[in-house]
Amino acid sequence: MVTLSQAPLIEAWLEIRWGQVKVDEATKEKEYFFPRQEIDFFFGQFKMIADRNELTHVDRVFPEFAPPIPHVVVFRFRKAPNVWPCFQIGRGVFTVNQINDGYDWLTFKEDMLKGIGYLNEANPLKIENLPILDISLKYRDGFLFKSTESPLDFLNNNFEISFKLTHDFLNKEFIIANPFNLNLKFTLKTVVPVGSVIINLRQGTINAQPGFIMDTVTRITSDELDDRLNLENISSWLEQAHTIQKHCFNTLIDPAYKRSFE
Repeated sequence: MVTLSQAPLIEAWLEIRWGQVKVDEATKEKEYFFPRQEIDFFFGQFKMIADRNELTHVDRVFPEFAPPIPHVVVFRFRKAPNVWPCFQIGRGVFTVNQINDGYDWLTFKEDMLKGIGYLNEANPLKIENLPILDISLKYRDGFLFKSTESPLDFLNNNFEISFKLTHDFLNKEFIIANPFNLNLKFTLKTVVPVGSVIINLRQGTINAQPGFIMDTVTRITSDELDDRLNLENISSWLEQAHTIQKHCFNTLIDPAYKRSFE
């Protein structure tokens, strides 16, 4: 798919999560564990590698004196303020993020693979030995509509997704037939790559304007990984996941509406 000149993309990002899991039999709550060498050295090692690759602008996005929470980002690395992509790390989490401005799939893929190389070099366990929980490729798109436009009408007119409330339900004097705060989410299993695709379409605010936000997430879990991770099989997975993302965008949005982004 050729990059759209007025693409509705807000942000795309790769997320890798890992950690040893223990489930409390009584409460069913999960607790995550990380090796002491990772706790002691991962952040510092990543900072050193980031500096070496000119990612010298660092933001701390988690309170300084609070202990890291599993899978919550702590540090963000960039080449300069507000420059993309950015690389984020936390306890058991790594992301590579890119906004629409400057987005190109091949460049983004290259940046993701570079970032995975940084992760592999920085983590004492190396990526092949990380207890991976899941890997996700996520796209967030934003679609604006006029404040005078019904959210339900906008959804039904511009998306190939049906959302219908029956006449009998709406035709009551105690109901105003104008639903809002619409939120649709569904998950499908995928074959190539093995895993799942999650679609979450919800009303939201985009640059202070009303609209719909659509998250398209292609995800693979530890149970679905056939081989140990390396740059070659991650590169292949990224291509397959991107194919699914393009398919979702091309088929869930009305063709006439999609042409408005060209």
